[in-house]
Amino acid sequence: MNIPENKTRSRSLAQGIFFILSRILLIFLALGSFGICTLYFFTLRDWRQFPENSLRDLNSSEHLLFYQTFFVLIFLDLIVLGYHQSALKRLIKPSASARSDWLFLIFTLTGIIRLTTLLFSFGVGYYIPILIRRALSINIVIHISSPVLQFIVHLIAYDFLTYWRHRCAHKIPFWWEVHKFHHAALEMNLITSYRVHPLDWAFHHLFVCIPLAILGTPIETYLFFSTFKNFLSGIRHSMVPWDWGWVGRTLLISPIAHRIHHSAQPEHWDKNFGHLSPLWDRLFGSWYYGKIINTEISVNDNYLNQKGVFWDLWESSRRCWRKMF
Repeated sequence: MNIPENKTRSRSLAQGIFFILSRILLIFLALGSFGICTLYFFTLRDWRQFPENSLRDLNSSEHLLFYQTFFVLIFLDLIVLGYHQSALKRLIKPSASARSDWLFLIFTLTGIIRLTTLLFSFGVGYYIPILIRRALSINIVIHISSPVLQFIVHLIAYDFLTYWRHRCAHKIPFWWEVHKFHHAALEMNLITSYRVHPLDWAFHHLFVCIPLAILGTPIETYLFFSTFKNFLSGIRHSMVPWDWGWVGRTLLISPIAHRIHHSAQPEHWDKNFGHLSPLWDRLFGSWYYGKIINTEISVNDNYLNQKGVFWDLWESSRRCWRKMF
C-alpha cells in the first residue's frame, strides 16, 4: 500500500526534529554531567554540605544524581562496544523503542513523571509513604552511628523489597500490564531504566517506599546509595557483554543477567528479578543457571512501540484497570 506523500513528509519532518532535539539534549547532558561531576569532586566532596532544600528544588535526588553517572556510563559503553554498537549511536538515531526511552528520561528530569504518577494513582503512591513516615517516625537507620552500616542496612532493605516488588509485577496480572511497558523495550540504551509506566511507579512507591519511609535513612547516606544504584541501573540496562564472573553470580546483578531477564525466550521467563544483587534470586529459586544468552530483548505478545508512546500508555493503563476491576 502506498503511503500518501503528505504523510511521508510529515513523518520525515517529525523524525528530523526529533533527531535535532536528541542531539541537543545529548550535548546538554554531557556538559551538565561534566559540570556537576567537577563541582562534586572539587567543592562538594562532603554531601552533608548539600542542603536538603536544594534537592527539593530539583524535584528529586535522582534528578541531580543522574547527571553524575550519565557522563561516565555513556563513555564507558562507547569504549567497550565501539560507536557502531554503542548506546550513543542508538540515542542519536533513535528507533521507536529508543524514542520512548528518551521521552521518559525527559519526563523524569522535568518532573512530569512525578505529576503523571500522582494523576494516575490519585496521589496514593506518593502521599501514603509521606503520611506514614510522619505518623510513625521510627527512623531506625538514623540511630545507627556508622555511615557504612547505614548504607548496608538501607541497601539490603531496598534490594529485598525491590526483588519482591519486581516479582509481584510479573505475577499479578493487572500490575504486569503496566510493567510490560518497561519490558516492551527492544533495545538497552543505558536510559531504558527510566522507561516506567506511571502506574508501575505508583505501585512501586506503595510496595517499597512505605517500609523505607518507616526505616528512615539520613539524606547523605541516601545520596551515596542513589549514586551507586543509578550507576548499576544504567550499566545493567546496556548491551555491554559483562557477566562479572563470581561477582555477577553472588554479589551484583550484571548486564548479561539483566538482559536475560528482558529476553522473550521462554527459557528466560520469570528469571533474574534482582535489582542490585542476585542473592534473592538464588535464595528464592528465580536465578537463571542456564548457558543460553540472548542477543535481543522484547516481551511475549508485544503490542507496544507501534502506535506511539501515548497510545502505549493509554492501552496499558486500560488493560491494567480492566484486570484490576
